[in-house]
Amino acid sequence: MGGRQFPRNRHTSKPKGHQQQGTLESPNPPRANMEEKQKPIDRWLALFAIVVGIVLYLLPKTRPVIAACCAAIWLLLFHPAIKFWWVEKKTWRQVCALLLLTMTISYFGLNIPPEIHASKPTEQHVATYQFSPKDELKLDSYALRKANHANGDNVSGIKWNSHFTDLRVTISNISDEDFRDVDLYFYPGTLIRRAAINGERLGCDLIPLKDRNTWKSTRAKRSGSMTAQKHEGASGVDIQDSWGQIYTDEANSSYRIRCATFPSRYSMQIVFALIQLAPQFMHILPSKPGSWTVADVGGAKSFLDALGSRPNPSKVEVYGTYTRKSILFSIKGELLVAEGN
Repeated sequence: MGGRQFPRNRHTSKPKGHQQQGTLESPNPPRANMEEKQKPIDRWLALFAIVVGIVLYLLPKTRPVIAACCAAIWLLLFHPAIKFWWVEKKTWRQVCALLLLTMTISYFGLNIPPEIHASKPTEQHVATYQFSPKDELKLDSYALRKANHANGDNVSGIKWNSHFTDLRVTISNISDEDFRDVDLYFYPGTLIRRAAINGERLGCDLIPLKDRNTWKSTRAKRSGSMTAQKHEGASGVDIQDSWGQIYTDEANSSYRIRCATFPSRYSMQIVFALIQLAPQFMHILPSKPGSWTVADVGGAKSFLDALGSRPNPSKVEVYGTYTRKSILFSIKGELLVAEGN
């Protein structure tokens, strides 16, 4: 039978232009390749952030250094935080990552105690800072300039003498939190015969400083020429003479109190027995600041016989530090002495 035959496999060719369009499609790089290029940058930024942290550990931890290093760490970790593979998929995750990064760095920055070096007052030091009533570590002072205790009275463990002036300094923690590592120095501007804590010590140590103006005495065993030498050590100054006499500490010009913990809403009072030399014995004072001398105080059977009228203190120089919420605070200034009669 005749008829029209069709090929079984009919091949249709695409237009030439269509083939060219297929070959001219833009070859955009896969997203995985872009991420692989970004990851080394993030790793370098994280490495630099670690280096800044090491630098912060090595440098003196002053407030500007802490602030600058924390800001640098935040900037270095900004890009790695928002481009983390799981975080970058959602905008809200990126925002949460930045908030977490900011809070973490702020927490560590605020809890790094800055190194505050309070300089020791010199003889010419005149403090201009007055303690504010808003200070959470409050200091008050008064002196019994007119009234006095009787000879032989026991005043907080100090055997009293009519030549002493009773100076009181009260330390108060008026906050709702305990303070730690309270370390304060007191310079009343005159000699201190003795000092004591009035009441409970609470583990605090009251220490006489023997590096500024220390007085020692001894009873001479015989008359004649004698040589003496001064030896300075960690415990203070020691005197040795050619006669082998033992010298006793009589007075100092400053005291230091140290408390590991100072409770909240608590007050502690320190009693200072202040003295000054009689005018006829002023010649035994060293001629130069920082020097020392050994002198014969004729007519004095004891150190107390060399004392003059009662001193009249007007201010107490105070400096030191204490810690609150892991932050170190510095104190430096002068405390005005009120009338306590």
